Amino acid sequence: MKAKTIALVTLIFMSTLPALSQRRAPYVPFSSETQFSIGPELAVIFPQGFGIGGSFRYEQPLKVIEHLTVLASIGFIAYSTSETYNYGPGSSYKATNKAVFIPVMGGAKYYFPGPSFAGFYGSLEAGVGFGSSSVSYSTYYGPGNYSSPSDARGVMVCPGVGYVMGPFDFNLRYFSVGIVSIRAAYVFKFKR
Repeated sequence: MKAKTIALVTLIFMSTLPALSQRRAPYVPFSSETQFSIGPELAVIFPQGFGIGGSFRYEQPLKVIEHLTVLASIGFIAYSTSETYNYGPGSSYKATNKAVFIPVMGGAKYYFPGPSFAGFYGSLEAGVGFGSSSVSYSTYYGPGNYSSPSDARGVMVCPGVGYVMGPFDFNLRYFSVGIVSIRAAYVFKFKR
């Protein structure tokens, strides 16, 4: 199931790229400007479902290696799931899970050179993911709720691919904790 969902998300993302490449701005090789970007993210969290969030990214070009930037990012992804468990007549309960995932990452982004790859890039990030979740249970017999909060953190790796079109940055990333996200961001460039 996990592999099929990743394949489906990748197929949808990649199928939009030919249409985007036909409408792209004229080829502009690697930018030597500092960039900030901010945008929403839609995520598939395995096995829980879907989440929504946003992220902020800082990019600084390296002067020693053309087409390569170092980057730092922070974001959040929130999701909620609810399931009802039935164990026969008069014995059921509902479990609701609300969670927030906060990745703090650093890494590099490589813009592929040449007009045939204009706008495409690959990225690799590593960092720490902080998570907080709360599970509440309500029984069939009434409003007796029990809440169980928990916090977690862990090291993760995040490869990604993307496409830059004018001031917009579209990115598909896989977090090694089982999250695939699609990010659409607006890019702000600053000259030094």
